[in-house]
Amino acid sequence: MKYLVETGGSKNVTVRYNTNLSRISYKGINLYDLLPYFKHVQLSASIDGIGEVVEYVRHGIKWEQWFNNFKQGLFLNKLFGDYAIAFDLTVTSPGLFSMKEMIDITAELDVHTLIKTTFSFDSSIIISPLMVPRHILNPILDDIIEYAKEKAKKYPKVQNYVTCFEDIKSKKTFEEQYPDWETGIISGKKRMMLIDIYRNNTGRLEQIFAANPPLLKWWNSIKVN
Repeated sequence: MKYLVETGGSKNVTVRYNTNLSRISYKGINLYDLLPYFKHVQLSASIDGIGEVVEYVRHGIKWEQWFNNFKQGLFLNKLFGDYAIAFDLTVTSPGLFSMKEMIDITAELDVHTLIKTTFSFDSSIIISPLMVPRHILNPILDDIIEYAKEKAKKYPKVQNYVTCFEDIKSKKTFEEQYPDWETGIISGKKRMMLIDIYRNNTGRLEQIFAANPPLLKWWNSIKVN
């Protein structure tokens, strides 16, 4: 990218990519010093929530540093339009418990959010919000949807949260989709427990789920051999 800027070729190049945005400087070169020289820029910053929740889901990320990196890039929206830098949010089961804060930040910064749900091909993918049983999941989603609707009255860019969480609500949960869903949940929990041991995160998922007592009770009822 530095070569393109130095040779003048950048003015003919469109930059579009996803990034975890954990680093904006490398070998003395700052990304934001280069991007204004390109024809067009669209930077999608991957994130799963905020604070301790995202630090659990996206192991290794430091939320305050990430957020500072993102805010430094907000000038790009003035140069290249509303989607020059945007949140690229993946909704996870623990991430559900920082969605209101994500909505607040979206409104505060007046940025767009591209939202997708954790992909699951069987019921062992417990990081997906659809692993949560319907009777527990719906109240959680309804709370987020109503919060987003109220916020969207003043901040239109929040409307995407309403649309996306209503879509999540319309999808089948693992219990509704997979006949052997309980076997998959046990397998997924066992795998997550091993990952948490490796990452020195034992107990952190339970701390996050504690925000919703019915979910924590159900989760703790899943016995792993």
